[in-house]
Amino acid sequence: MKPSIYFNRMACAAIAMSLSLAMQAQTQDRKLCDFETSEAYLSIGAYDTWESSPLRKGAMPANVRVVSNHLTAPDPARGFTPNPSKKILAMQRSRFGSNTFGALVGLKEPFAQTKTVQYVHVKIYSPKGGPAMLIGLGNRDDRPHQSPLTEQFWSTASQPLVANHWNDAVFAVSGANGVTIHNLLIVPDATSPHNLTADFAAYIDDIVLSADEKPFFTVGAFANSRVFKRGDLVTLSRGVDDLGGGLNGDILLADGSAVTGRTAKCGEPLSVKAVPAPGFRFNKLVIRHGRNIDGNAPGDWSETVVTADRFNNGTYTIPANVIDGDIRFVPYFSSVAAEVK
Repeated sequence: MKPSIYFNRMACAAIAMSLSLAMQAQTQDRKLCDFETSEAYLSIGAYDTWESSPLRKGAMPANVRVVSNHLTAPDPARGFTPNPSKKILAMQRSRFGSNTFGALVGLKEPFAQTKTVQYVHVKIYSPKGGPAMLIGLGNRDDRPHQSPLTEQFWSTASQPLVANHWNDAVFAVSGANGVTIHNLLIVPDATSPHNLTADFAAYIDDIVLSADEKPFFTVGAFANSRVFKRGDLVTLSRGVDDLGGGLNGDILLADGSAVTGRTAKCGEPLSVKAVPAPGFRFNKLVIRHGRNIDGNAPGDWSETVVTADRFNNGTYTIPANVIDGDIRFVPYFSSVAAEVK
């Protein structure tokens, strides 16, 4: 064999191996942090991006610490134990903190921010359902003196947290190249604190960087391989669309509470009520129900349209056969003034 051909083949083999290793590295999950030992993280503490926060200025104490995991019971809705860890991170969600108040975790092994979307998975347990947030803090590689607490990305979890369950919250993160993320701010409750009347404890564990956008485990959403059966917990959420759905009013549970972050039982009726904003009239409710309701796979989900005339004094009971999986509600309202014209 001629030397040039031999070396060309060796070069091609080396390139192929490098590409294979690179692809493998991109698809492998990387645990950024757990709380089993103090060697697993660089630092932990409370943080609020609101600069005037009394918790940030030290005017009020903030409680974040590692505790023994008391939430190791098997989850009957899933049939397994979502988090058997011995240690977890506990934080007190203060009603005096903003909607970006959370637990700040300093990473022992920082990671590079990329223009390509990566997914950070965080186990979160909270008595309050709703949106969770992840904020990445770090510095540009060409600015070594920039504070490692400089905010680089904000991301909301792909699905709202389900209260009183371990959730695998998934955050899509991306941004400019040449940035290293040194700290992650985990916000279990990204809602306004104005309606909070008391503090509560939330728990965090196992932070993983992954190429997988789907939760490693789930109560309902993204459960592509799961067939819902009667009595299973399904997640509820409220949505909007480009046609004006979800604006100028709200859809609530019959007791007046918000639907997002709540659960219902598969195969059982569920009552909701429409609440128009002043000057608007309720027209219809679009209910998306099934599994993987954010996806486009045929047969995963269906949509049921309920017109206003089927509501009784603003309330409607959804039949049991429609509660066949996760639920997303999009209510539609129209202006009364526009109708008069």
